[in-house]
Amino acid sequence: MPTKPHATGKTRAARPRAAAPARAGLPRGYGAMRDVPLELDPRIDLTKPIYEQAAALRKAAPKRPGKPR
Repeated sequence: MPTKPHATGKTRAARPRAAAPARAGLPRGYGAMRDVPLELDPRIDLTKPIYEQAAALRKAAPKRPGKPR
């Protein structure tokens, strides 16, 4: 393994620091949003392509009033 100089003048093996081990084989972030309810739009059918349905809903939605540019 390559070595690199340390601040004390000694050399040590250069090893990248590993991420903290996952708890019992769970991926990082598992359960992070367990307190947030998942809100699905009832007009979207999950068995069909979602992007096309969302784009159609966006086109059909009335324009929101905003600042004129």
